[in-house]
Amino acid sequence: MYPPRCVKLTLLAWPASAAPERTGTPAASFLCLLLSLAPAAADIIHLRNGTTLEATACRRMGDELRCQRAGGAIGIPMLDVERVEKRAPAGGDASRVAVSPVKPAASPLPASWSGAAPTAETARARLASLEDLARRPGQLPDSLAREMALLLTFLGNEASRQGDDAAAEQSYAAALARDPSLAVARLNRAATLINMNRPDAAISELHDVLPGDPHEAEALELRGRAHTLAGRSQEAIEAWEESLALRPSSELKDRLDRALRLRGAAQGYRQASAVHFELAFDGAEISGPLAGEILHNLEEVWSDLSSRLNFYPDAPIRVTLYAQRAFHEATASPDWVGGLYDGEVRVPVGGLTHLTPRATEVLTHEVTHSFVAGKSRGRAPRWIHEGLAQAMEGRSSGADRAALAAQCAAGGAPACGLEFSYPRALSQVDYLLENGSQFQVNDLLDHMARGADIDAALRAATGVGYLDFLAAWADWLTR
Repeated sequence: MYPPRCVKLTLLAWPASAAPERTGTPAASFLCLLLSLAPAAADIIHLRNGTTLEATACRRMGDELRCQRAGGAIGIPMLDVERVEKRAPAGGDASRVAVSPVKPAASPLPASWSGAAPTAETARARLASLEDLARRPGQLPDSLAREMALLLTFLGNEASRQGDDAAAEQSYAAALARDPSLAVARLNRAATLINMNRPDAAISELHDVLPGDPHEAEALELRGRAHTLAGRSQEAIEAWEESLALRPSSELKDRLDRALRLRGAAQGYRQASAVHFELAFDGAEISGPLAGEILHNLEEVWSDLSSRLNFYPDAPIRVTLYAQRAFHEATASPDWVGGLYDGEVRVPVGGLTHLTPRATEVLTHEVTHSFVAGKSRGRAPRWIHEGLAQAMEGRSSGADRAALAAQCAAGGAPACGLEFSYPRALSQVDYLLENGSQFQVNDLLDHMARGADIDAALRAATGVGYLDFLAAWADWLTR
């Protein structure tokens, strides 16, 4: 996402050139002033990192939650949302709505488990005792293997709830090794592989869910998500249509409608390719020479990013160039969004006759997201994604340094570094690069790709944990 002149809380979108210029206002107020909102009951958005936001008129649009706040609009990646607490108007009842996009299904408890539900600690203790029993000759009856699989699935769900996809995936795989027929473990492993940006592995996992299986609809929905992540839109549409026929769902219908809009918008688009890119563009709005100029520039960006990040994507990066109106209609993005990355780079460039510096910035920004997602295997947090994307297109956080230092002085370190904003993300990456090296940043991404969380990855790459890093960054702001 590219928010240089206004900020929304969404990953991988770029504000259009018509957005207001950024000022020295503190980062907490960097929101595009779009709407005057009438008083309404606030929804409470609970994020997976433990923070909450208040907003109104929240609704899901594709893989993003779109909401309104006083004086502005925000978008939040669904992967970051734990749940939304819907507040009814005065006198009404409140309800909670789960909105996480690929959330593991609950695991049934073993039949032998009585009383309160297990905690992670009690589940591990029981699992250890069962594993000790299983090591004895002839002591692994089907019932024992089933209980172990259920406990491993429970632990996988706990790991997923904590945001540790690598540990969750390993738990689900271990559960399936004990009981290959445990459908909830298979579906949850596929969901986790999708969250880890491993779509083909997820599809392979789902091959064992055959037609007529009670879980076929869920498997088809996940298969569609995986195909979308891999850029196979037609296969995704077919899987979602089959899933809807088996089990109607308004949420899946919305996702299918978006996929159909994107496919419809690109019907008849001209195709072009280079060594590392596949380009689709509206030939009525974008000339062949401009498309060629963009492809040439993209290859230069690829060469620069692969050298700096020490990463070489093994598949061409898909880029679609739209007319302005077609882009906003197809992606359902507000007018001020000027580009996004959702597994594919999507940019409106209609009306341009040649590649401008501003268009070069957005293309560099969005392609950087593709590299970071690939190098970290989908595990890089938002601040690294957005900080690196801004840094790679040539931005510096110097203009925001005083405002960020004032915020940290008021809020205290390291707490001031935990809240996300685009100036803050760029500043933290600038600090990493200035006080470390590009090699350390690359090492950080590599550790995350191997399953480390941000704290462990920072310790391995820089020698300090996440909170110590934030405290050092806050101190650096004042020097």
